[in-house]
Amino acid sequence: TKKNFELEHTKPIINSEKLLSIHHLHIQHTFIELFKIMKDRLPASLYELFTLSPRISSLLMCPLKFSLEISKPNFVYIRCLVWNGTINHVLDTCNPLTPIQTISLYLTLLLIQIFLHQ
Repeated sequence: TKKNFELEHTKPIINSEKLLSIHHLHIQHTFIELFKIMKDRLPASLYELFTLSPRISSLLMCPLKFSLEISKPNFVYIRCLVWNGTINHVLDTCNPLTPIQTISLYLTLLLIQIFLHQ
């Protein structure tokens, strides 16, 4: 059967041209910027905000705890969630010494595959 894209009228065009949605672009840019911060440890003020898990050697991060009654998820919390959801997929093919351009290309292809299967 043919899918009804009435509420997602641009999805067929995005699929045929293999473009990323805004959501996936956000994930890509967030992950790449955080990867640069973690790789180069610069700027130091941002690097110090993120904590790698002491129990796991797979580069997972410990997100800060927050209370829904007091505050919404903040910059560090959201970035940790994106990092933890993406890093294992990226490290399957790449390593921390891989150039940023290669990681960005691999991540783009990964996100396109995810988007096409939604």
